Amino acid sequence: MKNADLRTQAEILKEKATNFRNNGQTKRAIDTYKKLIRLYEQLGQSGQIAEAMQMLGVCYKIENNTEKSILWLEKASNQYQKTQDKIGKGNALRDIGITYLYIKNFEQALKYLEQSERVLQNTNDRTAYGITVAKIGHTYTHIGKFDKAKKLLNQGLKEIRSQDSWFMEMTTLLHLAELEYHQQNFQGLIDNARQALGIIYEQNEQGGQKRRLAQIHGLLAHGYLGLKSHARAKEHYQKSLELIEALDEKAKELVLEDINIDKLYLEFKS
Repeated sequence: MKNADLRTQAEILKEKATNFRNNGQTKRAIDTYKKLIRLYEQLGQSGQIAEAMQMLGVCYKIENNTEKSILWLEKASNQYQKTQDKIGKGNALRDIGITYLYIKNFEQALKYLEQSERVLQNTNDRTAYGITVAKIGHTYTHIGKFDKAKKLLNQGLKEIRSQDSWFMEMTTLLHLAELEYHQQNFQGLIDNARQALGIIYEQNEQGGQKRRLAQIHGLLAHGYLGLKSHARAKEHYQKSLELIEALDEKAKELVLEDINIDKLYLEFKS
């Protein structure tokens, strides 16, 4: 097969893998990324190999397969190192940190996220740097250091907004909503969650962001419950459940945990 044909095939596979990942179909995304890596190896595209390895690691993280996630993310980090791609390396280190965050190993999460921050802080990719700062803030939310979390989340959001990155702006607003939930500041939760929701609709990404939408509607349900608006809370709870049903089993499990479904279920079971 000619290189031009292989490149076209790789572009198609990359788009498919991204769509599978965004829609919570992580098993299909994993299979597709593995095929993509083999294609990039045939083409000798070192940078693209590293990127696909990184995304494969992210998918294993979503599948809660920590061992394979870290394995592939470390491969990606080493591959980026070979190509002297500091931004790629910083991104891979951040994803290792996020993987540890998923399993609540906060010490290791901060270790890798802070390494990522050091790598990225002197690069020209302010979005990548801002994402890492925001993820450090998100980790401090889970540790319970809320003042530090809010400062870092807002610092990260400022960097991200300066580069007009809608997806990471939406994600950071979602993290801020989670912080407000932990602090029982329900109006702040709603304000941040509705901004995140608005971004998805402005970008016409409802189909590609079902997982994020499920999280946002779940958080909004908690917010309106906190403000004693039972009817609006139930509306968002039901929207969240509808969206969760479209996800694969592992993604479904993670989102249900993210939105503290047990509390919502007890409220609306009747």
